Amino acid sequence: MNVRIQIWPAVLEAYLQTFEKFKSFLPVIWLSLVLILIWDGVFWFYPNIVTSFAEAGYASSFKNFAHDFIFILVEVLIASIVFVALLRWLIIDEIPKTSEVSYQKGIPNLKTVFRLPYYFYFGPKEFLYASFVGLVTFLVMILENSVQMSFYHFGLELGAVYSNMQLYFYILAFRFVQLLELLLYAVFILVFAHIAVKGRVDIYQCVKNIKGNVLRVLIIGFLIFVPYYIINNILIIFSPFNPEWLNGWISNNARVYEFLTNAHHFSAVLAYYFCAIVDIVFISLIYRKLMVEHE
Repeated sequence: MNVRIQIWPAVLEAYLQTFEKFKSFLPVIWLSLVLILIWDGVFWFYPNIVTSFAEAGYASSFKNFAHDFIFILVEVLIASIVFVALLRWLIIDEIPKTSEVSYQKGIPNLKTVFRLPYYFYFGPKEFLYASFVGLVTFLVMILENSVQMSFYHFGLELGAVYSNMQLYFYILAFRFVQLLELLLYAVFILVFAHIAVKGRVDIYQCVKNIKGNVLRVLIIGFLIFVPYYIINNILIIFSPFNPEWLNGWISNNARVYEFLTNAHHFSAVLAYYFCAIVDIVFISLIYRKLMVEHE
């Protein structure tokens, strides 16, 4: 008999546990998050550095695809360190072993005046987790790129004049690929946790156990990321790139412009990863309910 996940209780429980444990999570997540912000900064503010890697060995039509995939793959590799550690902590109570940076001073007796614990471990489970996520992402990006390139070449043949019906089918095809990405997330959600806990991919058993809850997982995933959507849209509305809000002043003030650009981008990244941690807590909850309790 399949267990039915309750939508609102699952969302509330995931957020409550995140807020309760966030302080203890910080030593595990802060270093990887800083590395992700640095990588995002390189990608966002110095795109030519990343593009130079993407251009090597790729046809020009796939340059943007390679550029985006390299960015996502590196971010997934870094994020897997945190996600695997948190999943193992929440599911099997394996607390990550942190190291620390300390500063001592005093003569003749040294006293520690500053300690900064951190966690950074990338092993076989993290590699398998990142590989699986990267493979799914790669397949989805291939589909997205195929739809875009097909529409582009079709448009060239027509002289780039599109009818409303052609635009409608393009949008429909692109939305279908995006929906497929969400469905893959919902169907494989237990696989992510299983890799972290067991160190292997068991698609059959995980998909079997999530059966009957796929739509609920999609809804819960959307609700968990609602704060990110709200914050990101607010930042877009008040972005320094918004000409209606600028009124010409901020664009002429280089320091203010640069500060707001950085604040806008990195605030969105921080909001996304906070919601991602809530999502990891949710995954651990349903893994316990649907996998551990039925073993």
